[in-house]
Amino acid sequence: SISSLWVNQENTATESAEGAGEVQNGHSDPSNGCLCIGQALQNRDQMRANVINEIMSTERHYIKHLKDICEVPWSDHRDSSAQNQNSCHHCNQKYYYISSCYILSMITDCNQSFDYRYVAAALAVMRNVTQQINERKRRLENIDKIAQWQASVLDWEGDDILHRSSELIYTGEMSWIYQPYGRSQQRVFFLFDHQLVLCKKDLIRRDILYYKGRIDMDRYTVRDAIDGRDDDFNVSVKNAFKLHNRDSEEIHIFLAKKPEEKIRWLRAFHEERRMVQEDEKIGFEISEYQKRQAAMTVRKVAKQKGEATKRYQVNSTFFYFNSYDPSFSRCTFWEKAF
Repeated sequence: SISSLWVNQENTATESAEGAGEVQNGHSDPSNGCLCIGQALQNRDQMRANVINEIMSTERHYIKHLKDICEVPWSDHRDSSAQNQNSCHHCNQKYYYISSCYILSMITDCNQSFDYRYVAAALAVMRNVTQQINERKRRLENIDKIAQWQASVLDWEGDDILHRSSELIYTGEMSWIYQPYGRSQQRVFFLFDHQLVLCKKDLIRRDILYYKGRIDMDRYTVRDAIDGRDDDFNVSVKNAFKLHNRDSEEIHIFLAKKPEEKIRWLRAFHEERRMVQEDEKIGFEISEYQKRQAAMTVRKVAKQKGEATKRYQVNSTFFYFNSYDPSFSRCTFWEKAF
């Protein structure tokens, strides 16, 4: 391209010189019949245009060669470059993560601050308040269940469960020996806060319970009993514990079926005392309005069950008579029944 540029320049220069001599000598173009005065200027513009075009063509080839040189190696290492870029991104994120962890660690070590103990005390109070609110809500939701359970126990005597208690802590079946009688009796025990309720199962229908008494837990202490001969009752005991009255010599002894069950009962009595102390500390109690609402709910449920039982008995009687008396009218039966 450089040689062609040089040839073009020589040809153009020769033609320009010849044309200039002709103009200076006053020669004319025989075909046109006039003097060639602008031919020198035209040849000079053509030479300039050829030079510019040649330079542009050379630059295009040069850029193409550079592009080929750059793209071939880059295409081979493009994947590795993207991977390295991702690694750099993760490294940057790790820096911020480590910085955040460091700041958090510094926050946890701020117990030397002058207002740390005040903030810690306020946080403890707020946590205690939220726990009390959640506990109160949970126990108030159990009031209806306790009232319904009491309504299902036959031969109930004395105050309602809700008069003193608000939660069932543990229940189970054990053998019970009371000091005046001195003989073992099988009972089902329900441990509420402040009281232990004793029930007896029906001999035929084991799901029916009869009320047999209660023990005021505020007047008793729980003591473990060693397996073997008991001095108070003069009987052999195993997996046993006792309830001692603080005001008198009254003693109750309970015999669990397994050692694990005995441990669960001892933990339940300990939890009952802890709950009572916590309620006294925060002033938790069930209002009279809430007790009345629970009683109304129980009566409403009992009424619905009674109506369902009555409809079942009426329908059973109707189908019984209708199966034996073809002339029996269902409408007549409903009129007589109601």
